[in-house]
Amino acid sequence: MIYFKNIRLFLFAGILSLIFGFVSCETEKLPQEKYEVFHAKTTMGTENARFPTFHHNFNDNLGPWVDNSIEGELGWCGSIELADRKNSDISPSAGRGFAILMNGTCNDYYTEQGFETSGPATFDPALWGMNFPESGFIHQLDIYLDPGSFESGAAFTYANSLFYEAADYPFRYFSIDVTKTEAILWVEDYQVSENGWYTFRHVNSRDDEGNLKVDFELLKNGKVLYSTSIDQTLLTAESTTSFLADGLGSGYIWFVSIQEGVSLPVDEYFLRPGK
Repeated sequence: MIYFKNIRLFLFAGILSLIFGFVSCETEKLPQEKYEVFHAKTTMGTENARFPTFHHNFNDNLGPWVDNSIEGELGWCGSIELADRKNSDISPSAGRGFAILMNGTCNDYYTEQGFETSGPATFDPALWGMNFPESGFIHQLDIYLDPGSFESGAAFTYANSLFYEAADYPFRYFSIDVTKTEAILWVEDYQVSENGWYTFRHVNSRDDEGNLKVDFELLKNGKVLYSTSIDQTLLTAESTTSFLADGLGSGYIWFVSIQEGVSLPVDEYFLRPGK
């Protein structure tokens, strides 16, 4: 458990100091012996470990999500709370529950480190893997979009991460920007004109040479409305195809930022092989 607390601090300290330009704090590189423990746990002791398929429906709990209500190094920023059709104007994407996310201050621990605000993220090392299925894998979340709920400007940034076996810094990020210009809400280059649940899906696969290929798909009612290839990582600005797929595995998802005052509903979180 001590190890995972340290990797948590190492991870978020590096990310936020790069993105927001907050007060920098020094973080030690991951000691080799702890990296080896992490490697063993994420691969479950074998190179042929089963891919960590996961589904969370928010019916009864928040699952792997963390925010500023959790104290110490295992907490984070912003807020997330459960909701259902009885206490909301919208119905869940599926099942009986969903969650509401908001950007917000970080918990006391991260505030003392100099970090200000961010949105919630998932954090469960059991879902981090180092095997890349032959069929590839998807990471997806349903997000309720209401163009009228956002002011002009940046609405939110949604990021998917992959675990990178060869790196001292063990994650790489692939982000999608949602913006509002006048009365139009854009998911990258796609115009959202109707309120409703939309699936944000990252599809991780191999190209013909075995290099990583990351595509983003926006779906509604199971139909693909928009797709685009993501050619570069967030933060590190590396080419997506510069990574061999076999050196990567599943990571986590994170709302880098959500527009101030916006309550963002999410539901149906999936991690699974194939498309």
